[in-house]
Amino acid sequence: MSSLLHEAGYLYKYSKELLRLNRKLKKYGKLAEKHKRKHGVAKEKDKPKHLAKHSKTMEDVHELMKRHNRYFGKLRYHYLRFAHHFRKEHKI
Repeated sequence: MSSLLHEAGYLYKYSKELLRLNRKLKKYGKLAEKHKRKHGVAKEKDKPKHLAKHSKTMEDVHELMKRHNRYFGKLRYHYLRFAHHFRKEHKI
């Protein structure tokens, strides 16, 4: 029973972290689109500024995606362990 509770705790922790990362990804995605749009309509002197902001935001998005994929892998691992312990405990 103890390992079942531990796995449930891991599932809760990693799902909360994934929700937090998803909110950040959505925010940064909107920012990247905004900078891309502004780059398209900006005057020639301002275009490099918006392009640099877009590039920096996309670097942040890629970093968040790496973290997201890492947490998603951990969530999948602990989900399988939880399912195994659940079946073992309840003889399913």
